[in-house]
Formats: sequence, structure tokens, C-alpha cells
Amino acid sequence: MKFKLILLLSLLFLRIGFSDSRNISNAPIKQIQEFTAIIEKNGWVSDEERINKKQIYREFNRESKKLFAGKPFYTITYENTMLNRFSDNLPSEGISIFKEVKSIWGYFYKDKNARDWITDGVIEQWEFSNEKDAQNAMEYMHKHGDRIYFNTSPYFCRINNHVIVFQSRAMAFSYKQKPVYDLFIKMYNPVLP
Repeated sequence: MKFKLILLLSLLFLRIGFSDSRNISNAPIKQIQEFTAIIEKNGWVSDEERINKKQIYREFNRESKKLFAGKPFYTITYENTMLNRFSDNLPSEGISIFKEVKSIWGYFYKDKNARDWITDGVIEQWEFSNEKDAQNAMEYMHKHGDRIYFNTSPYFCRINNHVIVFQSRAMAFSYKQKPVYDLFIKMYNPVLP
């Protein structure tokens, strides 16, 4: 009995030790995890205190916060997405694909050096079952992005079966998002809409 217990515990520890959360389903892909460290070096940092204090980006499930590569990511349920909230104002053809999303992760960042007028943004990762669904979802989001992400200019791309959205809560912050998005495009060469 002791031997079986020791063997079981050993296998469990080996599995935990060798698991790589950067490449599993229902987790931020490794490119997003790496990118958060890169933009942090450029002055864009996560700020858990601010996101909780200001109650911005309400779609984030604060209780679901999980660290990947030392950075806080939050799950987003489809029901809490901007797309679902504004779905009554969107064409119904093509929207059903979003109800099949496997997972949505969000990463919040802000300008580390800002004082009064604090620029911030979000990187969203939508995981779909396959690349075709992700492509269709990205095209739909790109076409209707100004209605989904109201008063902003969101940016979209795709890596495999993941749609990546760079968005912000106000148009003024969208302009600051563009260089962040452009850096991501340059580094990872994703599929563009």
C-alpha cells in the first residue's frame, strides 16, 4: 500500500514538475506570455491594485486571476465580453461561433510613468477549437470592432486557433495601443484580418 502511494505521489510530482502552462489549452499562449515581459521593459506594466480599485475592464473575473510567467492574467466568460454585451447591435450571422469559444484570457497593462492621465489597455486571447473558427471569428470582430469595443479602435490578429485583441477603454488610449500592437506583429508575424 505504501509503495502504491509513493508511486502515485511521485508520478503526480513528475507531472507537475514537467508541465508547461505556456503550451496547454485554456492558457495564454507562450507568445502572449513572452510579450508581457517585453512590454514591461518598455514601460507597460500590470497593476492589480489599479484594476481592482478603479473597477475598470469589468469583464475580467478578478477571482480567477492566475499567474503565467509571473504576470497576472484573468479569465473572461463569454457572457461578460463586450461582444456579448453589444450583441443586440451586431449582425446575428456569424456570431454563434463565439458561443463555442474554449477560453478567453485577459491581460491588463498601464503606462508605468503616467501620473494623472493614465493610459492603459488589454490584450485579450480568445481560444477556438480550430484555425478556421478562429479566422472566421477574427474577421467578424475586425468588421464589427468599432461596435464591439465602443469608443475605441481595437486591433486584431490570429495565431493558430487563437484570436488576439488589443483594446482599450477609451479612444485616446487606442492611439497608444498601436505601437504595442505593431511590436507584437513585428515579433510574432501573426495572421492579420
